[in-house]
Amino acid sequence: MSTQRIYEGDTVRITLSELAHDEVGVMDANADVDWAAYRSAGTSLDTGTATYNPRLKSWADTVTAPASVASNPETILVEFVVTAAGAIHHFRTTFDVYEAGP
Repeated sequence: MSTQRIYEGDTVRITLSELAHDEVGVMDANADVDWAAYRSAGTSLDTGTATYNPRLKSWADTVTAPASVASNPETILVEFVVTAAGAIHHFRTTFDVYEAGP
């Protein structure tokens, strides 16, 4: 993820590129990319399906950070499920959300 700070209520763009699976090779426009974001307490924050951009050769979608954080910072977990030609790839990433301040 970017080193830019993410604050309460910000929209975060999640981008995936160079996806590959050892059984099916490159997972580009032939794949489905679904994701789910969870707050630090394990509660669901958001879900979505990424869209493939053939010019950039990447998948992208947005998630909105919580309107208020449970801690400063609060770590958000994003779980991805990439499916292509029957092969499934799971992976995770995190980003921190900070209080917006006074």
